[in-house]
Amino acid sequence: EQIGIFVNAMLDSKKISTPIRDISGESPITIQFDRGDKILRYKLYPQLNLTGCMVIDPDGSMFLLTNDTAKSLLIRSELQYLYNDYFLPTLSVVSGENINTVLPESYTWLYKKVDNNYYSDNMTGTYDENSAEIISIYPNLNSFLKFSVEPSEVAYSFITDEQEYISELSYLSFTEDTEITVSITAKWSDVGAPDFYGEATYSFPLLYDIPAEIEMFRTEFNAGDAAVLNIRHLNENEQITIESQLITSETIEYTFTDKNTTVALLPISEDNTAGTYTIVFTVSGASYSYTVNVSKTDTEPVFVNVAQEVYDAMLSEVAVRETNERLAAVFTKAGKEAYYSLGETFTAPVSGTVLSSYGKSELISVDATTRKILGTVYSVPDGTAVKAAQKGVVVFAESLPSTGNTLIIDHGYGVMTCYFNLKGFDSVVGDSVLQGEIIGRSGSTGFTDGKSILTFSVAVNGVFINPAEFTG
Repeated sequence: EQIGIFVNAMLDSKKISTPIRDISGESPITIQFDRGDKILRYKLYPQLNLTGCMVIDPDGSMFLLTNDTAKSLLIRSELQYLYNDYFLPTLSVVSGENINTVLPESYTWLYKKVDNNYYSDNMTGTYDENSAEIISIYPNLNSFLKFSVEPSEVAYSFITDEQEYISELSYLSFTEDTEITVSITAKWSDVGAPDFYGEATYSFPLLYDIPAEIEMFRTEFNAGDAAVLNIRHLNENEQITIESQLITSETIEYTFTDKNTTVALLPISEDNTAGTYTIVFTVSGASYSYTVNVSKTDTEPVFVNVAQEVYDAMLSEVAVRETNERLAAVFTKAGKEAYYSLGETFTAPVSGTVLSSYGKSELISVDATTRKILGTVYSVPDGTAVKAAQKGVVVFAESLPSTGNTLIIDHGYGVMTCYFNLKGFDSVVGDSVLQGEIIGRSGSTGFTDGKSILTFSVAVNGVFINPAEFTG
């Protein structure tokens, strides 16, 4: 049947020397015939006009279809896309430059084709609450609902979770992020045999979204500190970006403390030099700029004589890279749950003499490289009980080349504590642990310069900071 229609269309067409319109910007429909000995390809340039449908044959000759042939083609389903402007008008939610299209919950729609008969629109989809993302409007932006073709009749209603009824979008005014159910009934009249008519109903959630606000209470820091960010009105689908010369984490882990407040930590890396830095936080188009001062005390590195075989196994470039990559992989999987309340003090995992503290450095004899101490190193007898510094979940318990038997606890807020050089583990991955609970035993695995020690480190968003920020 399809072959016959297109063959007859060509037989009834009239050859023309020049196109009746400029078709350089049009995308033709390719009609392909397999003649057996070769493939013949024709290009059809349709138009919703009985006198405007053209065809170019494989030789490049141009033909104009007759009115009857054009009509028979233009009502076929393959050319239904030509009637896109006659389908159900689109509804858009506009807030500033943000434009989101909403599908109807249900609709009945008829549109007229070139044969003057009405056909049902079966191309427009319907709203699926399971796959649709909630749309936000912002009080600081001009927000409105807009149909691509205004209906002849329309009724709106906006209802909050507390069943508060609001009749106009412009009347919305809240002090907190508020979810609203929008209901719309729209009708396009059939009076006067229009090109299209019908009606549609809409029901979808809308978020009255107060822009996120970011506060940073401190502006004076030491390298190794962590800045506390208080963020209001942040949504879970919003991301904060950081622009600064300050060496810090690439991302921020948020922990929602209540409906409208979020707390996050920003680590100040030991790798920063002393100086003044500008930090710009951007979220949903709004930017917040802070100027911070970072202090740093440089100390002379302590020379450490290391045997070649120890260096190769624990401190070589290969060993250090493997250790750092394994640790980084754990840090990137920080959970969203907070296991403690921000501000609660962490306790030291052992009682012992501090051999070295955060920020100190060691000069390695083999290659004259400087090794940073990114935690607190305690001298303790072999087998000393090591206790969790705070509540959390064990997320790693394995041996690494440089740090030996390593146990890591996730506490939330992007904070993880690391316990290096252990003799053995008393906890396994997945264990929930309480502050002060024994999680392992101290030892001399990894690089310890032959001593029985525990190295205790704290990482925030994957950046090692001074444990004293948490232990006091």
